[in-house]
Amino acid sequence: SLQAYTAITGRFQHLKTSRIQQLFLFFQFGVSYVLVVFTMVIFSQFKYMESKETGLNQNQVLLFNSNNKHSWRNKEFIIDELLKLSSVKDASMFYGGIPSSEPETYTYKLDQFSYHWNTAYVQSNLIELLELKVLDGQSFEQGLARNSEQGVLLNERAASAFGWPQSDLLGKSIRSTEDSTSLIVMGIVEDYHYESFRSEIEPLVIRSSNWGETFVVKLATNDYQDALSEIEAIWMNYVPKYPFNYRFLDETYQTMHEQEVENGKLIFLFALLILVITAMVTLSLAG
Repeated sequence: SLQAYTAITGRFQHLKTSRIQQLFLFFQFGVSYVLVVFTMVIFSQFKYMESKETGLNQNQVLLFNSNNKHSWRNKEFIIDELLKLSSVKDASMFYGGIPSSEPETYTYKLDQFSYHWNTAYVQSNLIELLELKVLDGQSFEQGLARNSEQGVLLNERAASAFGWPQSDLLGKSIRSTEDSTSLIVMGIVEDYHYESFRSEIEPLVIRSSNWGETFVVKLATNDYQDALSEIEAIWMNYVPKYPFNYRFLDETYQTMHEQEVENGKLIFLFALLILVITAMVTLSLAG
């Protein structure tokens, strides 16, 4: 039955409040209101993240790292052996541009403008393997520079900074100041989440390269057990001293989402605790 306005103004007949108490009450009610709104916004964001598309096909995609000199030295042989399996649709390698693989950052120049952007290195078939949508131009597999390390793709965020779609970027040369390389823009890919859902999608430059730190395999079957046994056998043949540690891309996204949900629960509990304390203090003053 206690009304916030009467408590703050000190007019409630059973509640004698001083100026200091009124200020504290005003502050507590204000904080409570902000926390309620803040909690509602947080939960609306989590609902949005639950329905948010990643922007790539994460199904039946297996990842395992090339984290030693043996797998790196034999990477081409490993991929060749993987492609011979009936359970494997495609195989490639990448460095950066996918969750749990931090991208490098480089400075790129076009005309008089410079940008410090995330950079992923991928083998030419990775765009098709992950079914990234090419909005303009061509992918590495389709373009003339299929085996060239000079071709690049830009995501929408990077392309828009260069004036796309108002200005045509295809065929233009951008320069990497770190390695003094001129790179030809081959195409624009649709933005996809390669970091936390909580973060804005950052500009990304995708560079064609024949090296990478992570193997990526597109499976052609739902029978993961047999497929994993065959892939592990290939790994142990070339890299017998290191265990075969793998993860699925959809599970990586799921884990990332679960971490955000846990953070949301902590925020909710904190907000609830503050509201309970505020109510207890107000009721104690009424006594």
